[in-house]
Amino acid sequence: MKNAALLLFIAVLASRAGAGFDQATELDQANRASSAFAAALKSELMSAMQSGGALEAIEVCNTRAVLISEKVSHENSMNLSRVSLKNRNPDNAPNEWQTEVLNGFETRKKAGEAPVDLNWHQIADTENGREFR
Repeated sequence: MKNAALLLFIAVLASRAGAGFDQATELDQANRASSAFAAALKSELMSAMQSGGALEAIEVCNTRAVLISEKVSHENSMNLSRVSLKNRNPDNAPNEWQTEVLNGFETRKKAGEAPVDLNWHQIADTENGREFR
């Protein structure tokens, strides 16, 4: 797992009706959604590996991951997605702030921090209003 690409599970919540964010609440919601996504994807990947091996698991990542993230997004009233510096699909390339976060994660990983401990969040002012990322 040393050379595994880091994935950034992106949970973005738009400010509701001009209200501010309660950072602890939003962070808890984002963590729960990310965990739900990871658990659902892992379950489908393990099932695919058992029934069809690596090729079937790759197909799950290609087709089911998006559907799982859409379902979890809807259930949690947020936009949940995943990006990586080593993505296979150019449509899933990280944007500027996501690239910056992923590069920071790589630096922290090289410094000895365990990938499972890599977390980040911010409240950002965007042209569409405030976002909890």
